[in-house]
Amino acid sequence: MIYHAGGIGDFITTLPAIQLWNKYHPGQTRLFFGRLHCGILAQDSGYIDRVLDIDSSRSCKQFSPGYPGQVDSLFPGLSSALLFTGTDSPFVENLVRHGGIQVICLPPFPQKSTSKYSFHYESLCTAFNEIASFANRSFLKPSKPNIRKALNLMDGHGSTIALHAGSGSALKNWPLVRFMNIAEDLSAKGYSVFFIAGPDDPFPELESAHVIFNESLPFLAAFLSLCTLFIGNDSGIAHLAAAAGCPSLVIF
Repeated sequence: MIYHAGGIGDFITTLPAIQLWNKYHPGQTRLFFGRLHCGILAQDSGYIDRVLDIDSSRSCKQFSPGYPGQVDSLFPGLSSALLFTGTDSPFVENLVRHGGIQVICLPPFPQKSTSKYSFHYESLCTAFNEIASFANRSFLKPSKPNIRKALNLMDGHGSTIALHAGSGSALKNWPLVRFMNIAEDLSAKGYSVFFIAGPDDPFPELESAHVIFNESLPFLAAFLSLCTLFIGNDSGIAHLAAAAGCPSLVIF
């Protein structure tokens, strides 16, 4: 089992560690326990086999202190668990108390504000006496159906650039009018420009533009993997673009 309860960007930074974890647990059924949309993304790229939504009513009981019996009901046959959480979580305590499960916990964030995420997750390598570099690599391998769907959308549009004007906080967002100015300039140079928008990005000003609205993360990963460039704010979608191997300009 791999457990992570954070958002898109935070989860994507853990993919190198999950990749290494899978390497040393070959042939096992891999279950992701966390946010449904993150699990579906990992499943589409082949990191995991099954997804268990942390927000389901069945899952809530796993966080009840002192009741390891819930482990058997939700995770039958569980042999090992990589948990991106602190060791003081009731969920961790239940797994350890249950016994017979290899449990490794990694802090979900670097412990020092100056630490890079890549260095932070390389710490998992020391458990296997292995050194790995996670920089400048594509960690998302979109499925063929999503690649075909993205190619169909791009058909006839030429070299494509993706813009994302939103983020998880309005304080992070560069003014929308500047993204629109960039889109106009790039279009004039012959590029095909698509805006990516989710349910938290209500931008009526973009009605006349090419907008990919509220699509799944696996499809967006496929689309971004085919783009010439991504331009956006500091957001989960920016992490997605980088993990898909798209050259990216991220505005902070």
